[in-house]
Amino acid sequence: MNNIKKIIIILIILLVVIGITVIALTSLNGNNGTQSGENTSGETETATELGFAQVSDYNTYYKIKGIIDQYIMYIKQLNGDEYVDATKAGLTASQVNEQLLQEGQLSMTNVIDSQYLTDMGTDINHAIEMVNQYQVNGTYQESVDYDLSISNLSTSSLENNITLALLNSTLNNKEFNILIKMDLTNNAYSIFLSDYLEQFGYNENITKDNININTNSIERNDYNLINDVTVDDEYIVKQYFSDYRSKMLNNPEVAYHLLNEEYRNNKFGSYENFVTYIENNRLDIELAGIEGYQVNENNGKREYICIDQNNKYYIFTEESIYKYNAILDTYTVDLPEFLTQYNDSNNAEKAGMNIQKVVDAMNDGDYRYIYNKLDDTFKQTNFPTEADFQNYINTNLYSDNNTTFSNYRSSGNLHIFDVTFTDNNNAGSQAITKTFIVQLTEGTGFVMSFNV
Repeated sequence: MNNIKKIIIILIILLVVIGITVIALTSLNGNNGTQSGENTSGETETATELGFAQVSDYNTYYKIKGIIDQYIMYIKQLNGDEYVDATKAGLTASQVNEQLLQEGQLSMTNVIDSQYLTDMGTDINHAIEMVNQYQVNGTYQESVDYDLSISNLSTSSLENNITLALLNSTLNNKEFNILIKMDLTNNAYSIFLSDYLEQFGYNENITKDNININTNSIERNDYNLINDVTVDDEYIVKQYFSDYRSKMLNNPEVAYHLLNEEYRNNKFGSYENFVTYIENNRLDIELAGIEGYQVNENNGKREYICIDQNNKYYIFTEESIYKYNAILDTYTVDLPEFLTQYNDSNNAEKAGMNIQKVVDAMNDGDYRYIYNKLDDTFKQTNFPTEADFQNYINTNLYSDNNTTFSNYRSSGNLHIFDVTFTDNNNAGSQAITKTFIVQLTEGTGFVMSFNV
């Protein structure tokens, strides 16, 4: 009898253990199921949908950028950073200030969204004060370029043909984040400022459920029109060209970091050298315009090669829409198209291509590049310092050289050309002939000398 009691007790204990184990496993499976996207009833749960997606097509991007550029123009006007010739307008300086200030206030009144003012419990004067931080000159006596650097542009589609655009950027090196509401039926837009984004959590990680912008239509007026754009290669080239020139002149630190890394290190070596380059070429940069351009596809990336009226190159390699790196000449680093042509050439042609690099560097005032290509013995004998070499070039050749190559010959591993220089800016200039001797080295490397 005692044995039977013992067996019953053991069975009860086992049942209790088994029950606890089943409950634990069920609980564990339930938690795991929830974490992997399934709830305890076996139904699948979907991940919370993000509210904004990054812009991935050119037309949408540049349509929104057109809105941003127009809004920045209003800010400049309001801040007194647009030039007005008071004498030509028949006004005093104070009258110009007053009229343009009123116009700036009117433009802001017509683009700031009414929901922004209501939700923030404020008025248009607050919005005006918000943009005063970007002021540069403020006298209406100078036209100031505002530098915009966009880090992210994303959109969200709502009902009633309303689309939101979320901009993360800097303007004149100060944070410039705004929300743009676009009524694609009326082709009109309105603006929510950065304090609204901060207060209500509008950023690239906001979920769809947390977007609470109303879908009311936007009344179109003379200040908030959305303009359609036709985006082709020429349009994109002009955008990049204008953007990079503006950054060189107004935000050189950003321009420096936009340079292709290999090119930046080889060409300048330091930010200070880049600033010196800009100052030495400031007038040319200010007046530069595109004389021609070419678009190439390399390794799945688009490369825009521009040349200005002074035969200066601006080469932009596009990483994604409006994300690019820049190169400012064709000789410091070997571009893919140069490598293809170089590798398909014979030694005489390779020597000629390298001499052309030297001529391009000469016209660019890049004496360091040429000095580093001189044969060591030749350099030590004739130009102990880079300053000596620069003085010789400035004294004996032209600042903008036109060249012709003739009389090729070779001697062992040396390739020899006669190169005739004339002044590209003076058709009647004296022709100066120098004999260049080139020795090809590994890859696309070379050393050279010439008759002094």
